[in-house]
This record gives sequence, structure tokens and C-alpha cells, in this order.
Amino acid sequence: MPNRIGLIASGAVSQSFVARLPFVRDRLGPVYSPALRNASRIVNGLRIGIPVSEFVALSRCGMVLIAVPDDLLEATVSAAAAESEARWQRKIVVLCGSAFDAGALDPLQKLGAYCVTLDAVPASGEARFVTDGDPAAVAELRRLFGRSNLFVLDRGGKAAYQAGILLATDLALEMTAGAVESLRTAGLSRPQAVPVVEALMTQTARAYGKAGRRAATGMPSAEILAYYAKAIRDRDPALARLFERALALYTEK
Repeated sequence: MPNRIGLIASGAVSQSFVARLPFVRDRLGPVYSPALRNASRIVNGLRIGIPVSEFVALSRCGMVLIAVPDDLLEATVSAAAAESEARWQRKIVVLCGSAFDAGALDPLQKLGAYCVTLDAVPASGEARFVTDGDPAAVAELRRLFGRSNLFVLDRGGKAAYQAGILLATDLALEMTAGAVESLRTAGLSRPQAVPVVEALMTQTARAYGKAGRRAATGMPSAEILAYYAKAIRDRDPALARLFERALALYTEK
């Protein structure tokens, strides 16, 4: 299989993890964008690669990375698959930094490509990555990253993975903000409230890691919870709604 890597790109690729992958820095050849000036801009940002505006220029690459915004992905893949002179048979195609799973590359898979996704695990310092897709392509990524640095998702499991990341970040942020604001509503200052919540959430995460849901310390009675909700509602209705939604999640599990 040819050693050269190709890149289909759009947007600020130089700021993504793709630009920092050692094997990309060592082996990058043609960089495709529909307009040659855009390909040249990407190459200048990466400081490596050869700008091209035809998919056929990728034919001699053993691996092709796709790093485009998700709203351009379907059109990009369709255009690549429609290029009659481009050769996709047995080529590894890697969708990078996308919300979609390897199924988004089906038009190329039908032409014989081995398709996978690749994403950096948040908060890992780009030391760990996740992938899903064709076993042959996964095996090649494992060779490049090492088995311990690459987590393989179940087929069709990427949506659940992305949901888990949101639950641990943006959605958890709402709960964190609610906890801090509850303490502030009680009279603590923000500098007093934040360390308390931070310590409790860290403790909760560690306890879950050891014992799962068995680590729960036990909830107050329904009467006490109703009393809390009413008291908060009188002070901050929006905060009370967040508290009640969180309680509903707890009781429904």
C-alpha cells in the first residue's frame, strides 16, 4: 500500500488535531479543496503538503483523511465518490473530528474503500483517540497509535459516545452551574461556593469510578425534597426547574 497520505480539507484544519499527528507531518502529500486557492491556504497553514483541486490527485495515496465541517461532509463525500478517475479501492479513508460515524462514508465504502472515523478524546491532551469503522482500517490506526492509545467503538456506537461527552461537558456544566448558584442563593459568595462544588463533584466522580451507582449516599425523603424545591422556587424559579429536572432523572433511572 502506498505510504503517502492525502487530505480532503476545508476550514481551519491547521488548528485541529489532524495538523499535529506525527504520521501526517511525515507523510502528507496532496491536500484537496475544491478551489486551488483554498487548498493553498490550507497547505500554508499546515506548512506541509501539495495543494490540489482534483480528487484524482489522491489516487496514489494509501490513506486519505477527511477534515471538513459536518455541514459540508455529505456533499464532499458525494463529490469524491462521483470522481470516476479517483481510485478508492482498498484505500483507507479516515473521517476526522466529525459528529458522524463511519456510515457517513458509505459512498466511498461502496467503491471499495476501508472507512473509519478518528476523534481525539477530550481532556487527554491528544494522547488518546477513538475510532469506529472497517476492521482493516482500525487495524492500521492501531498500528499508528498503539493499542492502548486508540479506543475502538462498537459499530453504530459513536452517537452514544458523543452523547456521553456532552453529558460530561456542556450538560454537566449546567448541573455544576446549578449547584454553585444554589449555594450562592443560600448566601455563599462565588469564591466560597465554587471550591465546595468542585470538591463534591470530584469526590462523586471518583466514587462512581470505584463503585458505580452504589456510591450514591442516599437521597432525602420525598417530603424533604419537596420542601427544598419550594424554597428554591420562591427565590429562583429557573433554578428550581433545574433542580426538579435533575430529581426526575434520578428517580427515573
